[in-house]
Amino acid sequence: MRGTLASASTLLVIFVALGACGSPTPQETARVPAQQTGPTTREGPPVIVAPPRAVVPSGPAPTLSIVGAPEAIGDAVAISITNRGAGPAELGTRVAIEVERNGTFAAAQPSLVTLRYDCAQEAPACVTLAPGAELIPPPWLGTWGDMQCRCLRCAPVEAGTYRFVVTTCDGAHRIEGTPFTLTR
Repeated sequence: MRGTLASASTLLVIFVALGACGSPTPQETARVPAQQTGPTTREGPPVIVAPPRAVVPSGPAPTLSIVGAPEAIGDAVAISITNRGAGPAELGTRVAIEVERNGTFAAAQPSLVTLRYDCAQEAPACVTLAPGAELIPPPWLGTWGDMQCRCLRCAPVEAGTYRFVVTTCDGAHRIEGTPFTLTR
C-alpha cells in the first residue's frame, strides 16, 4: 500500500508539472528575423509560434495591417503583417493573392505563398502574432508557378492591382490587405 501511495503521488506531481506547460513564457517568446531573403534585415517584435491545437471558434476578427510593397528593383513584393490589436492574432499560414478586375477583387490563381520565417523552413500550420508584432515572410516573387523563395518554373504576373488575404487559423475571419499595383 505504501509503494502504491508513493507512486500515485509521483504521478500527481508529473501531471501537475505537465499541466503548467500550456503556453509560452516571455522567455520562450522568440524574436524572429524580419526578412532573411531581401537586402535589408532587422529584428521585429516578438512572434509566438503556437503548435497546432484543436480549432476553437474565435471572437471578433483580429486587427491586422497587411501590406504588399513592390520592391524598387525587380518584381518581388515585400509582405508585412502587423498585429494592431490588443490581443494575440492566430493566423493560418496560407496567403491568398487576389487581383482586381472590373472593380472587384477575386482569387487570381492558387497561391503557394505562405507565412514562413525564411526560405529554409516550411510554414507551420498556424502562427500567433503577439499584440504589436510584425511578421515579414520572404517576398512574393511576382510570379505564378513558383511564387516564393525561388523561381525555377514560373511566369511573371500581368500588370494590375493586387492584395494579400489571410484567414484566422480557425477559418472564421478573412483579413484583406491594402491593395498595391504592379507595373510591367
